[in-house]
Amino acid sequence: MHQVISATTNPAKIQAILQAFEEIFGEGSCHITPVAVESGVPEQPFGSEETRAGARNRVDNARRLHPQADFWVAIEAGIDDDATFSWVVIDNGVQRGEARSGHAAAARRHSRQSPPGRSAWPGDVPLYRY
Repeated sequence: MHQVISATTNPAKIQAILQAFEEIFGEGSCHITPVAVESGVPEQPFGSEETRAGARNRVDNARRLHPQADFWVAIEAGIDDDATFSWVVIDNGVQRGEARSGHAAAARRHSRQSPPGRSAWPGDVPLYRY
């Protein structure tokens, strides 16, 4: 059984990691151990490079905590001016794979350029909370 360290305690991310590993290695072939580790970037990374660095740092920190595992995996979600996306890093001690997800349009209120309560969309539409 593969020992996989999930460099997150987020249940949705852990489930995604388990699903991916079972798709490759078969159902019941992996044991996922979640660990809380620092990313070394802001809680909400901004931009692709900052987000990628966060995923890399999480994998490195998880490896230090559990050096005997078979795999270490991190999924770091980030935003930029108009999209949300994730970087995934998987390391097996010999090779490291890194991939960026597709992106989805983000609410413009997340943009660093948007003043509080205002949208950065054309026309500067006020944001409403329901």
